[in-house]
Amino acid sequence: CGDKVTAYNQAKAEVSTDEMNVEILKRLRGINMVTGISKILVDPSEDIPEQKALTLVIMHPKYAIPIDKVDNMSARFITNTATRRGQSDRVYRNTMIYLACSEAGRASLNTKLADFLACNKILSDYSGALERDQKSEIETRKRTYDNELSEALIQAYSVVLKHSAKGGISRYNLHNFSRDFSSQLSMNMLSELREEEWILD
Repeated sequence: CGDKVTAYNQAKAEVSTDEMNVEILKRLRGINMVTGISKILVDPSEDIPEQKALTLVIMHPKYAIPIDKVDNMSARFITNTATRRGQSDRVYRNTMIYLACSEAGRASLNTKLADFLACNKILSDYSGALERDQKSEIETRKRTYDNELSEALIQAYSVVLKHSAKGGISRYNLHNFSRDFSSQLSMNMLSELREEEWILD
């Protein structure tokens, strides 16, 4: 039992930020299309084509937004993509909204990611050395962490941002959370943004 705990803790300690980011982006790219949003762009380059209808840009997890401001790195990405298309000025400027991690949400998400990815590591690296009951226990743990991770991802991606020529960057913190990401976007996010008059029907 001690060896199992040691192997698990070691696997957890070895999980890198890059591995966490890959897992986050994989899950975000699996989001189904949402009624009310024309297009969802996950971690796009800064050269986003013109968007004529409402487009949601889901930002890379490296952009974690502090509670009391918008950090410089995130602000630069939003301003550049909202106002420029490559070397040209953007024609359609009010069609993109941005969804980013909160700093606190990312910290909580990292804990869940480390647990989930540690289970993956053990199942792949030690599969030959695991007894059947040990393997079953790790797989059960992995399923639990998988569900917890899905919820943590929704709660982490809770900061909506937009850019306007007059006001610069505005932010809105989502208050309600669904159990799956597509419902979160189509029901909670859109309804809250309509109430705030960020988007119009």
